[in-house]
Amino acid sequence: SQITEQISRLLSTLMIINAVGYLGLKYQAAGIAIGISIGELCGLLLLIILFISTLFNNHISISNLKNKVSANLKHNYISDFRLITGLAVPITLGRIINSLMMSGEAVLIPRQLELSGLSISKATSLYGQLSGMVEQVIFLPTVFTIALTTSLIPNVSDAMARNNIKKVKSNYQDVIRISCYLGLPITIIFYRSGTDICNLLFGYPQAGKLLTAMAFSATFLYYLQVSHGMLNGLGKPHLSVINLGLGSAVKLIGIFYLTGQSLGIYGAAISIGLGIVLSALLNFIAIGHNIGYNIDLKNCFVKPLAASILLYFSHPYIREFLNYLSINSTAKYGIILVLLIMIFIYILIMIIIKAITIEDLNRFKK
Repeated sequence: SQITEQISRLLSTLMIINAVGYLGLKYQAAGIAIGISIGELCGLLLLIILFISTLFNNHISISNLKNKVSANLKHNYISDFRLITGLAVPITLGRIINSLMMSGEAVLIPRQLELSGLSISKATSLYGQLSGMVEQVIFLPTVFTIALTTSLIPNVSDAMARNNIKKVKSNYQDVIRISCYLGLPITIIFYRSGTDICNLLFGYPQAGKLLTAMAFSATFLYYLQVSHGMLNGLGKPHLSVINLGLGSAVKLIGIFYLTGQSLGIYGAAISIGLGIVLSALLNFIAIGHNIGYNIDLKNCFVKPLAASILLYFSHPYIREFLNYLSINSTAKYGIILVLLIMIFIYILIMIIIKAITIEDLNRFKK
C-alpha cells in the first residue's frame, strides 16, 4: 500500500504539474496538493481491496478453525476492546502530535524569520530549503528504519506475550546496531558533503550548510523511529507519545527563541535536531528501564563509531585522489563517486574490524 501510494503520488504529481505548468506557479502548487491526495487515495483503495480479499480467502479456514475450538472458549469483548484501545489511542495521539508539530513549524519558522528582519519571500525561501530539501535528505534513509520498525513490532509483541525476554533483548541489540551502523556514517557524510549533496539532488548548494547543521541528529532520528516501534511492541506506546511530546516542546521553544535571534534559519535546524535528540534519549531510557541496559557496547557503538571517524578523516584524501585522476570532485558525477567511495570504505572498514560478519550478510539476504 505504501509503495503504491508513493509511486502514484509521484507519477500523478509530475503529470499534473506538466499539464498545468503554463498556467503559473500557484496552479503547479495546487497540482502537488492534488497529486498527494491521489497517492493517498490509491494507497487506501489497495488496502481495502487487500482487506476484502483476505476476508474471503480466510473465511473457509477460519470456519474450520472455529469448529475445532472448544465451545467453552469465550471472549471478553469489553476487555479486548479496552486492550486494543489502550494501544491504539496513544499511537494515534503520537501521529496527531507529529502532524501538529509539523504545522507549528510551518507557521512559526517563517514568522520568526520575518520578525528578525527578513522579507516574506526570503523567509519562505529559507523555510523551503529546510523543509523541502534538508529534512527530505535527512529522512531519506528512514526507508530502512521504517521497514525495520514494521517487522520489529510483531516480533517484540510475540516475544513479550511468550515472556521470552531473551528474544526481546536480542531484537533490541539488533535495533541499536542497525541504527548506529546506518546513522553514524550518514552523519559523517552529511557533515562532510552537505553542500555537494544539495547541489547533486536539488542544484542548490546553498542549502548544504543547513544539512551540515542538522547532520548531528541523523543517528538519533533513525534510532528514534525504531525505538518507537520497540516501545509499541513492549506494550508501552504511551511512553513513546510522552517522549515525542517533550522533544516536540523543546523543538518549538528552540525555534521560537533561536530562529528570531542571530542564528536565523540555522537556529531552526538546530532546534529540530535537539528535539529529535531529546526524544531519542528519553526512548532509550524508557526501554532500558523496561528490559535493562545490557548492551554490547563494542559491537553496537565502538566499532561503527571508529569506522565513522576514519571515514571523516578519509574524505579530503578521497577528493584529492579524484582530482589527481583529473576527475572534478565537485561536478555531479564526481560527487556521486565521492559518496560511493565513502560508502565502500566504511563497509570495508566494518568488515575488517569484524563489525559486519558473514552471519549478518546471510541475515540481510533473508
